Amino acid sequence: MSEQLIRKIKVGEFTRKELENLYTNAERLDRRGVLLAAKEALKEIDTRSYSRRFIKPILDKVQQIAEEIARENNWGQWNDNQVGNGIKAGGPMLKGDELAEFYISYRHLSTSLK
Repeated sequence: MSEQLIRKIKVGEFTRKELENLYTNAERLDRRGVLLAAKEALKEIDTRSYSRRFIKPILDKVQQIAEEIARENNWGQWNDNQVGNGIKAGGPMLKGDELAEFYISYRHLSTSLK
């Protein structure tokens, strides 16, 4: 039964909604072959939905872990920052003592045209 279902998935007999239902059922019933085939078919049909369902939760979890580690280690406290318009990558960041979650690099127009 699973092999026949996998063949149908691979030839594209299911809509995105049907594939999502198949994936959910395969996950619940622990049918790994169907699970992998449905996941791959979902990726081919609609990359946006695929990313929202499979990639975004992973990215959110990684960000949550990174923020938790930064908070626990008291990173991101820029009280002695002498740069008026942001963070200057240097000393403590290069040594790894401090972490910049967001860093924007820019050039002044007058110096980049030379």
